[in-house]
Amino acid sequence: MTKVFWFLSIARNAMVVVLCATAAFFAAGNGLFRLVESVDKELPSVSLPPFGSSHQSEDGETVRESFLQMLGNVGGLLVVLPVVSILQHMAIVKAFGKKKKSEIRCHLHNFS
Repeated sequence: MTKVFWFLSIARNAMVVVLCATAAFFAAGNGLFRLVESVDKELPSVSLPPFGSSHQSEDGETVRESFLQMLGNVGGLLVVLPVVSILQHMAIVKAFGKKKKSEIRCHLHNFS
């Protein structure tokens, strides 16, 4: 009986992924957004990643942001994102752990 519940929970997750991918495919056909862009055939040059960004403002002028400004825009997500990642990892471990007890403290210790 527990195998049936496990299979249904995994199947539910798979159905959500398939349904969302299908909805995105049809939404992209209506021009709401693009799923895939053209990809260059050559490898990019080896260099450090840019530590800044530039984009067009609503007025049409180019705005440059430094790395520190981008960090300021992200704000509290710098703290929340690692916590959510750890919780997702632990959920995956619990879902696929075959009847073995997993100690959450061990997994938290691995991330520190």
